[in-house]
Amino acid sequence: HVGYIPEGRVLGASKLPRLVTVLAKRPVLPEQLTKDIVDHLQTVVKPQGVMVIVTGMHMCMRMRGVKLDESSMVTSSVTGCFRKSLATKEEFLRLIKL
Repeated sequence: HVGYIPEGRVLGASKLPRLVTVLAKRPVLPEQLTKDIVDHLQTVVKPQGVMVIVTGMHMCMRMRGVKLDESSMVTSSVTGCFRKSLATKEEFLRLIKL
């Protein structure tokens, strides 16, 4: 889930999934992927704030070792108005139903 509050510049709706896809194609830990998405948006769009929540499946846990089919990991990264305003953060979480 990717949310941002624009400060003038707005991205087209297709750009967000494209950004996530490009960044996720390389070997990367979910924590780093979450931070990379936020950092890229902050640098390029310069919004008031960004909030990203990534749910990832660790194939190493599903296929090897403990073999937990339902294992997943949730990471988040928050900047700007999402960090400063609890109401803004709660609205985003409500919209994505977390």
